Amino acid sequence: MRVREIAPIGACVAALLASTATLCSTAWADGPALSSFGNLPETQFAALSPNGKLVAIDEVRSDARRIVVFDAASGKTVRTVNSDGNNKLRDLTWADDETLLVEASIQHTADCAVQRRCNVEWFRTLAFRMDPDRHEARQPRQR
Repeated sequence: MRVREIAPIGACVAALLASTATLCSTAWADGPALSSFGNLPETQFAALSPNGKLVAIDEVRSDARRIVVFDAASGKTVRTVNSDGNNKLRDLTWADDETLLVEASIQHTADCAVQRRCNVEWFRTLAFRMDPDRHEARQPRQR
C-alpha cells in the first residue's frame, strides 16, 4: 500500500470513531436507571436452628430491614423482629434450638483526640427467644 491509499482509510476510520463516540455519549447520558440492571439482594443472612425446625432470615424491603423466623416444615412465621435503619445486621446464629443471636453494629462519631472526631462502630449481640411465653430481647451484660 502506498501512503495515498492509507490516507482515505484513515479518514474513514477517524470519522467512524467520532460518530460512534458521539452516539455512545448521547445514549449513556439518557441511559436507563441503575435499578434497571438489578437490585441489592432482599436477603443477606439465613440461619437454621440446630434441630432443623426453625429458619431465620433477614428481609430488606424499601430500606426497612426485619428478621423473620419461620417453621421449616410448615413455613408459618414464628417471630418477626423489626430493625431501624441505624443498625447494620452483621450475623444471625442460633445459641440453641430456641434462642436466636443477632449481631448488629451501629456507627457514631466520637472524640478520639484533642480537636478531632472519629467514626467508630459499636458491635452488639442480642438474644431473641422463640418460646411464645418468653418473647423478650436480651443483651449480654458487659463486664
